[in-house]
Amino acid sequence: MKITFKKFLMLSFIVGGAFYGTAQTKEQRERIIKNYDLNALKELSTKFETEFFEKKAKAESLAKINNWPLSYSKEGSYAELMDVTEEGNPIYYSTYNVGSALTSRANHLQPGGSLGLNLTGSGMYVGVWDGKYPRTSHVDFVGRFTTQDGPGTQLENHPTHVLGTIIGAGAQNANAKGIASEAYGYINDFNNDMGEMTLQASFGLLLSNHSYGPVAAGLPAYFFGAYTGNSRSVDLLTFNAPSYQPVVAAGNDGDGNYDHLTSMATAKNTIVVAAVNQVSNYTGASSVSLAGFSSWGPTDDNRVKPDISSKGVAVVSATFQTDISYGPMQGTSMAAPGVTGALLLLQQHFSNLNAGDYMLSSTVRGLVAHSADEAGAFDGPDSKFGWGLMNAKKAAEAISRKGTESVIREATLLPNQSYTFNVLALGTEPVIATLSWTDPAGATSNGTVNNTTPVLVNDLDVRVTKDGVVNFPWKLGNSLAAAAVKGDNTVDNIEKVEVLNPAGIYTITVTHKGATLSNPKAGGVPSQDYSLIVTGIDADAVLSTDSFASESFKMWPNPASNILNISMKSSDQLSSFSIYDIQGREVLSGSLNATENQISTATIGSGVYIVTVKNEESTISKKLIVK
Repeated sequence: MKITFKKFLMLSFIVGGAFYGTAQTKEQRERIIKNYDLNALKELSTKFETEFFEKKAKAESLAKINNWPLSYSKEGSYAELMDVTEEGNPIYYSTYNVGSALTSRANHLQPGGSLGLNLTGSGMYVGVWDGKYPRTSHVDFVGRFTTQDGPGTQLENHPTHVLGTIIGAGAQNANAKGIASEAYGYINDFNNDMGEMTLQASFGLLLSNHSYGPVAAGLPAYFFGAYTGNSRSVDLLTFNAPSYQPVVAAGNDGDGNYDHLTSMATAKNTIVVAAVNQVSNYTGASSVSLAGFSSWGPTDDNRVKPDISSKGVAVVSATFQTDISYGPMQGTSMAAPGVTGALLLLQQHFSNLNAGDYMLSSTVRGLVAHSADEAGAFDGPDSKFGWGLMNAKKAAEAISRKGTESVIREATLLPNQSYTFNVLALGTEPVIATLSWTDPAGATSNGTVNNTTPVLVNDLDVRVTKDGVVNFPWKLGNSLAAAAVKGDNTVDNIEKVEVLNPAGIYTITVTHKGATLSNPKAGGVPSQDYSLIVTGIDADAVLSTDSFASESFKMWPNPASNILNISMKSSDQLSSFSIYDIQGREVLSGSLNATENQISTATIGSGVYIVTVKNEESTISKKLIVK
């Protein structure tokens, strides 16, 4: 079914109460898209839609001549004809079949979890593109999803299972409970996915799951690992909608060999998920075993792909046979939604602590890499597990400790500019600095097998320095099976530096290569938005060049008893404050209407708290002790 911009608006408001009615508030969505060029996204959606239907029509015409099936099902997977290669071979999209919360540590964020956050995804929503549609009346999500691109009458087991893994309530089987069990789903068939993704991103969509991709059989050799048209398209979209993050299954073509990733799995700005067996108790890299079917990377230009790994074997979730049926499935199709659900909870957690704001997609990707647990035979990233095993607990802790023991910075780098600040290492854990950015779309491969030309457009760098010793980021080794090394990374748009036994003060520097930076947005000034995450530090001791951070407010006494004074540099800008406990729960908030403000802390009890002050330009947090 073809869905135009106007039809999408009508469908959203008729079915299920609209995009604004059931999930994030209208105000939050408007804040997500306030810097989007909506006309550009609309044009991009129309372009993708036109290209899709032209390719689809050509493929179906050739199917009649060559007697190709338009669709087929095999071993629990659904496949449908989408396109043809330059050589005239059919391209089918297929769903990737062959204790998610436990393995990803998302259970620590859920009700009863060790972090005390009690996150359920309530008020959050997620996009799901898949082969056909879930069973509408299943007790695990009845009334909590709508189909966005059609009537949703063609039901399949695969999308039912995927949706259950993300938002299932576990109503009749607690073992099948989804990661974000109170979230809301927007469901789409994978036909015209790029056009629909672009359209829905323009309404503030934050996350989407894609547990499908091209059938490997029949594809020419140059497709594998290549930066193709689909790779470029998703990077075009994400660059123009910088809060939107697609999560993509790596694929099930693992055969003990490298270079099996295709389509969206080779894009720069997607999160690509490999499948592992369940990890009940992580004690080290040896705890993690890769599923034999999980496709290996890297990309042809030697980027780290997949990005992350999660449970994809014997995942129990809702099935489509009855309203109360459940069952196990396996595949990277099952691993990806586990990550998507965990990211929903992390966005919810960040929003709870940051006045309703959400992370940019670059921050989400950086946080996934930053917090990953080691997996694989060697230290650092590899082409099987990516950055390692998903650790939502560690990611949530980085968010909770922002301003005390972590830095999460979203900023813009201009040509020939650098950003430098000093940090004091805690000394009890590694200092880790992760730089990530949503890179503009690169040039597609030219049909050459294993084209190694980098597709990175803006090459940013992060370095951690002490006493003249420079700590470099990880990058993949020069051969497929080689261990990762530390050095100048010229291909990845995620750079991660680890200092394992830190002591004292370190200097963190963000720079870029080249004379300028590319910003292909209409009227865009040469620049690159980036996200920087640093942990293992005393954030109270951060010495920043940010004028708001260093000068905007002072608070005393600290420790405080009954009264906290907050002194603002200026009362010209509207400012507000929030006080959070160490678990990230807001205990007090209000407005700051003068240069000198008194706040009663008598009701919040003794302990350690985070005071966050926000104005129209910046947010800064400081640690407070209440006696």
